[in-house]
Amino acid sequence: MAAIAQKGTTLKVGFTGSTVTSLIMEDVTKESGGEQAVVKDEDNATGTILISDLGSKCSFTAIVIGAYAGDLPPALGSIFTVGTTKYRVETASYKQARGQSILSVAGIREASMEATYDA
Repeated sequence: MAAIAQKGTTLKVGFTGSTVTSLIMEDVTKESGGEQAVVKDEDNATGTILISDLGSKCSFTAIVIGAYAGDLPPALGSIFTVGTTKYRVETASYKQARGQSILSVAGIREASMEATYDA
């Protein structure tokens, strides 16, 4: 099947840079992560915001094909790669049905731990 053709305003389509080997991606969500603490002044107005533990999160749902060699589901704390970025598994589930089997994974990549992910 050919790639989607576009007419008019160009849109971002597909999973460029957001795929996992031996899975057919259904959806991928990426978001920024971290913690924020609000420090208020005497009038209860925001005076300072403390931002820490920056990172990113990624979750996906995918159809598992026969060539997939990973654990189903992957273990909590294990590392998975989406595109070229590695994340630590926070949650994972594997659903088997009459039709296709579905893998759902959510992970995190803390900026302070990047050397660990890339080791």
